Parts: sequence; C-alpha cells; structure tokens
Amino acid sequence: MIFLHLLTVQNGGIKRSSLEVLSRGRELVASMREHGGGNGAELHAVVCSPEVADWDAAKWSAEIGPYCVNTVWMATDEAFKEHNNQALLSAVQAAHAQATGNGTKASVVAMASTEGVKDILGALSVRLGASVIADVSEFEVSTEGDRVQLSATRPVMASKAQTKVQASALHVMVSMRSGSYGILESAGSHENSTIS
Repeated sequence: MIFLHLLTVQNGGIKRSSLEVLSRGRELVASMREHGGGNGAELHAVVCSPEVADWDAAKWSAEIGPYCVNTVWMATDEAFKEHNNQALLSAVQAAHAQATGNGTKASVVAMASTEGVKDILGALSVRLGASVIADVSEFEVSTEGDRVQLSATRPVMASKAQTKVQASALHVMVSMRSGSYGILESAGSHENSTIS
C-alpha cells in the first residue's frame, strides 16, 4: 500500500499542518508493518513548489528526514509559484500514477485540510478514482483484500458534534484538520524523484 502525502511549502520550509499529516502516515505505516498487514507499505510525499528545486540533501533531511519518507515526488516549475489548481491536480495525479504503478497498488492520499486542498479535493478524487473523506480530526486505515478501509472521525454541526465515517476502495483520500496530530520524531531517510 502506498501512503501519498501532499506537502505544502511556506516561508522556506514544509508547513506544520503538512508535517502533522506526514506524522500520521508514518504512524500508520509503522503500525501496519508491525502487525503484519503492511508488507510493502511505503510512505511517499509530493511537493509542488519552485522553492524546493534548490534544496540539497541536508535541507531535505532537516525538513522531512525524521518521518522516514521512502520517496519524495517534486514538481518545481514556475507554475507552482502561485496556487494553480490545474497544475497541482496534474502533478499529484502524475505522482500517484508513478507511486502506485498506474493505480495497481492500493493507496491512501492524505493532505492537510486547507483552502487550496478544498479547491482540488473533489476533482482529484475523480481523477484517481478514489473515495474521499474530507476535513477529519482523526483517521485509521486497514486493508481488506486489495481494498483500503478508511475510518475517520469528523466534526459536524459547527464542530459541536463528531461523527464516524468510513470509505472502502482501492484508493482513498483524506484531508485532515490542522492540530489533529503531533509531529513525529524518529530517524530515517528518503529518495527524491522529480515528476515528469
């Protein structure tokens, strides 16, 4: 299973809300491997920003090294200098296709619940053929055969109540509220790949 996380760059570094999502992905991958359900589980990240084009190995290590990301997919052209829905959709779709072997491996696509993500979430789920649960405060992932079972809690009624929701598909997507999880600290390394 591939866990693909969209990371946002702001002020020369990965945004904290993105690192929270990455932390949760790392916890889920580690848990799946520990309990035998995660053979082949990998943590991937996609970053769409010209700012990262000049990052060296030391900068990448400082930003995401502790999260043990297997592969970072980068799209660094100038189209990403400003928010660009079409370019972002195409880049995430390309990274997903490469990471999942053109959709043959099960996947979880996770991202921080931001205004930019809300702009692309529906269109991206259609492009990936994914079930989606938006704006969650916590989530769990398990596998059932070749499908991913996503169970989440999301606030409703102006955050006065919580509801449990589920989705099951080969590909699932989730957007997570900021502050839902902390930042994970552990040693690790990653490999950079440029999205073509």
